[in-house]
Amino acid sequence: MKLPNWWLFTLYITIVWFVIHWFIYYQANGMQSDEERIGAELAARREAADRDPALADDSWYADEALLRGYLAGFHADTATMISAGR
Repeated sequence: MKLPNWWLFTLYITIVWFVIHWFIYYQANGMQSDEERIGAELAARREAADRDPALADDSWYADEALLRGYLAGFHADTATMISAGR
């Protein structure tokens, strides 16, 4: 049984898109990976914080006890919502 034309065109377009995307992303280095984008963003934030200390609002992250408290509260709230069926 032959597949409908719209299905075949969708399949062909998807294959062509995959090949182009694969080439640009993996072979030509035309796009940044998530790791590279996050690293660039963190570097830009550190540079901005070095220039203007008022922008360095990472104190909640630097304090490990405070971070653990936030995470414990988040997990407790999530467990409560799940048990309540929300």
